[in-house]
Amino acid sequence: MQNLWQKLTTSSFAKTILSGVLTLGIVALLLTQISTADVSSLFSGLSYNWIALGVALYLVNNVGRAVRLRILLPNQDMRFYKLLLVVNTYTMFNYILPAWTGEFSLLYFLKKYKDVSLGRGSAALIVARIMDYLAVAVFFIIGAGFSLRQLLDTDALLTTTIIKAALAVM
Repeated sequence: MQNLWQKLTTSSFAKTILSGVLTLGIVALLLTQISTADVSSLFSGLSYNWIALGVALYLVNNVGRAVRLRILLPNQDMRFYKLLLVVNTYTMFNYILPAWTGEFSLLYFLKKYKDVSLGRGSAALIVARIMDYLAVAVFFIIGAGFSLRQLLDTDALLTTTIIKAALAVM
């Protein structure tokens, strides 16, 4: 009985129980807010071809992120499938946790699985975010090029202001 009490009061066991109870509480709260009829009608109207395409693009995106991380951390002897697992988990936490606090999960998982220092992991994360920003800026320029005619048809002062603001942000 003494051994069981020690096991129940260890911090890791208590944390596991607490996180399980908290998760069940959040799920129960969310389920009380959702109408099963709404969920049913949503799923009945889905196009499974589009879902398959979305899943495929999501996987390609995460493989690309893993490749990018492999390039940013070249001297880490980590198998690609483990790196892909880290990226998939990090992406999940990034979508679930509020205010992009999931970004810190990448640093945690890199430290846990491959002993990447906090500084090196943070540098890789910052460079990855800069690369993301540059990619979005390029997409913006391409999109602005396609819609430039519409911008020129409107007020010239408004167009000039929009272009100056976009260039300033970039």
